[in-house]
Amino acid sequence: MPENDPQNAPPAALDPITGLHRMSATAGVGSTEYVAVNGAAITAAILGFASLLTLLGNALLVVPVAGVIVGAVALRQIRAAAGTQTGRTLAWAGLVLSLGLGGMVIGLQAVESQRAAADKRQIVALIGQLGQSIQAERWDDAYALFSPAFRQRVDKALFTERLAPFHSNPAYGKLTATSSNNLIDVQRAPVGGDPRAAAYLQFHFDKNPTPVDQLGQFRKSAEGWRIDNLGDVFRVEPPPGSRGGR
Repeated sequence: MPENDPQNAPPAALDPITGLHRMSATAGVGSTEYVAVNGAAITAAILGFASLLTLLGNALLVVPVAGVIVGAVALRQIRAAAGTQTGRTLAWAGLVLSLGLGGMVIGLQAVESQRAAADKRQIVALIGQLGQSIQAERWDDAYALFSPAFRQRVDKALFTERLAPFHSNPAYGKLTATSSNNLIDVQRAPVGGDPRAAAYLQFHFDKNPTPVDQLGQFRKSAEGWRIDNLGDVFRVEPPPGSRGGR
């Protein structure tokens, strides 16, 4: 039989294409060959790590939100790919980081909001107590509502002298109450310092329909919230010879 008989030729000689490796439609199932990493999974992982940026500001909460959405999309795409795509670990990492970091920031903000609300209630109560003490001319009680730093700066005699006109005066009449306009700015405590706040106190008099406003500065220390200064009543004068005193 001739050596070049097509019937005796090896399969590759009959058709060169039959000698090539052919990829199955299910390539990658049970193997890592020919399996692409899902692009959305990579993006989700990047967004997950970028969620740390939410610590810089609330506007950046959009980053973990996007990470959760893209991570969910990546998992759905990988599941639909029937084994031809990988990246499930990256997608889950992006989801977990986005949920964890974003949730942590939202939780911290909720705690801070509750703390600020409690601080505002205490300041409103403090303002009301000041009015009650002035009405009853309980100057010791009123003086105790001010911060230790204030009491070091202003002695009780000067304190009583400055606040006595708020009890009763010919122009406005008698004090009926003190209140807040509810615009209270509670500030974060500086490192190693006391929390501060600012709010307008409204002094109500029986002869004057319009309350008299005074800007109050507040400080929170071991004693709780105390008034640290009161508008123009206890204005801090600049030292003699300074530029502000000229």
